Amino acid sequence: MPIDVVILGAGVVGLSTAVNVQSILPNAKVTIVADKFDQETTSDGAAGIFRPNLELTPSKSSGQARKWLQGSFDWFDQIWQSEEGQEAGVIRVSGYQLMNKKVSLPIHRHMDYRFSVLSSKELQRLPIGKIYKYGWWYDTLMVECRRYLPWLMKRFRKNGGYVQNQNITSLSEIPVSDVTVNCLGWGSRQLFGDKDMFPVRGHTLRVSAPWVKQFYVLDNGDNFIYPGQDDVILGVTREEGKTDLDYNSEAFDKIRGICQQVLPSLKVHTHTKYKEQNMAS
Repeated sequence: MPIDVVILGAGVVGLSTAVNVQSILPNAKVTIVADKFDQETTSDGAAGIFRPNLELTPSKSSGQARKWLQGSFDWFDQIWQSEEGQEAGVIRVSGYQLMNKKVSLPIHRHMDYRFSVLSSKELQRLPIGKIYKYGWWYDTLMVECRRYLPWLMKRFRKNGGYVQNQNITSLSEIPVSDVTVNCLGWGSRQLFGDKDMFPVRGHTLRVSAPWVKQFYVLDNGDNFIYPGQDDVILGVTREEGKTDLDYNSEAFDKIRGICQQVLPSLKVHTHTKYKEQNMAS
């Protein structure tokens, strides 16, 4: 009799987990249970380069972390090299990360296609190079969740997965199964009483700027410019403890101002396509 697995949540973690379970247990019956899908999820507004930060990971066993990260990079690299790369929103990009404080070289340098430390001369050539003392240039992968989520769901259904649209408000409402995997994120605090989960509100802008071909990351990702397939993503603000999604013009103006310092060309002929406010955990 096949094992019955229930995945709670349909964000990028839930869908990735569901597809991975199908790969490991091809005979299992896997069901995703959620009340929000695609554009309704926090994941839909996310996009980012492969830039893992161990400082944000509570347990930093470097050997195990490196194994997980290498597996993730190989997964995305496989997608990028396949005919489904564009549909899945996985693209190869290169660009700069600039800092005012010298920090240890990142663990992802061992996985990037290319990685180099910028010299003072190379920094000076950048529009904002005089402000930052240190920097890296690397060639890596970017994932746009607006494309990646539908691709994962398509793959999940093709592999025989089931989807149940249900808002679970108590433990008794969770469908009976052999294994239940919690991928609810912020919802875990309400459903399971997980006090370690806390909300973080963020803002991003999506603009039409097709001339932007390289990414820019400031410090540890406090602000960024990511060139995607359909638009350029500018970000970001992080407000811990904030759960409301009220429009915040000051946050958008701040993002736009910082990103225009990095690339002055964004000041003119740039059409804002979307202004997004998300709440993650």
